[in-house]
Amino acid sequence: MKFKSFKEWLAEKGIDETAYSAKSATEMAQLQKEYMQYASEEMKKAVESGVTKDALTEATKGLVKEDAIKGFLTKDSQEFKDFQKRIEEAEEKAAQAIEGVGSSQERKSFRESIKASLEANKDALLKLKTDPNEKVTIKAVAAMTFATHTTGNVGRVEREAGFADTFKRTPILLDLVNTSSTSARVYEWIEKSGREGGVAMVAEGAVKPQGDWDLELFSQSPKKEAIIVTISKEMLDDIDGMAEDIESEVYEQLRLFTESIVLEGDGTGNNIVGIDANATAFVAGAFANTVLAANEHDAIRVAINQVELSNDFPTAVLMHPTDATKMELVKDATTSQYVLPPFTSIDGTKVKGLPVRTSTLVTQGEAYVGNFKRFKVKIRENIEFVMGYRGAQGDWEKNMVSFLGEERLFGFIPAVHYGSIVKLDLEVAKALLDPDVADS
Repeated sequence: MKFKSFKEWLAEKGIDETAYSAKSATEMAQLQKEYMQYASEEMKKAVESGVTKDALTEATKGLVKEDAIKGFLTKDSQEFKDFQKRIEEAEEKAAQAIEGVGSSQERKSFRESIKASLEANKDALLKLKTDPNEKVTIKAVAAMTFATHTTGNVGRVEREAGFADTFKRTPILLDLVNTSSTSARVYEWIEKSGREGGVAMVAEGAVKPQGDWDLELFSQSPKKEAIIVTISKEMLDDIDGMAEDIESEVYEQLRLFTESIVLEGDGTGNNIVGIDANATAFVAGAFANTVLAANEHDAIRVAINQVELSNDFPTAVLMHPTDATKMELVKDATTSQYVLPPFTSIDGTKVKGLPVRTSTLVTQGEAYVGNFKRFKVKIRENIEFVMGYRGAQGDWEKNMVSFLGEERLFGFIPAVHYGSIVKLDLEVAKALLDPDVADS
């Protein structure tokens, strides 16, 4: 018994290498599909005829060897790998069928097995009449179950697609700030400040009032962030989707890093100056020592007022998930009923109309309230993904491949807009508002 190779099968159809190469990708795929149907039918016939597993393996050697499709598909091509995989899957199914039912010569019904056992133990059965201690063992083929036929090992291996990975935070801050692209080599902005004079009522014939202000130019060079991942070529060959997974991982890490520097960048080295460094500290102002039993809702509401006093309008509240949850769990001490202030939405996700956005990037116990659109992120070069060999590290000699991901951007908030974002230490803010805490 021997199955035709793909080349032999094509030859029977009058298709040689030249004719096959001239066909379109769709026509090639159709021929491969027809060949797989042929191979599957032949394997099915072999199983039904009682062929052994070893015999089947020997007969199908030609199906999976490189020379089976030599001259038609390149070994390194995806078509070759897909084609080979389909053949191996067909072989595996056939092998499983053999292991599951055995050959026709070996199969016996349960009744036939009992009959054979009784005949083999005929003498022992006769002794049972006079010796009740005589033992007779009858073994018959029975249905296989996990309870009776599992030893801890299974006959095949199956791998879950993709990779099980730890969960990472969602970079929501990049959606809150003002993000756009630019092709500028240097980004400049002008800040207006130092206003003097102004509009006034003027009597007939009187001198008109004068007003002026200062203009100051600021600039920033693009900041680069990058990461390199190096793996062996064998990993690319052996693990499906490895290159795609690395690309996705690098992209995700760069996005998360960008978000972290937008919030926490300290301006040292090549860092930008982030929101935290320029945010205005919480001030209780007119509400100092006036809010009884002050809680997180009260602190945020006063911070909203602080932004509005700077003549801006806040767009969101950013805080740690645990603090946001704590706000939603406030209950009346007497009735144990949930209590939310009138300026909060029924589900607790908005304060004075502002969405409460949560991120583990924010330190627990702290929060930011303000117009996050005042912070500008200008993408000079979007995330670029490059694969190659690093000569100095000897990638070529070591059979390694390196993946580089990088991005260039500007990030800043004009000094005249610092008051647009307020940073709160929630415990400190509550203490500043609550008269009972101030008196203690």
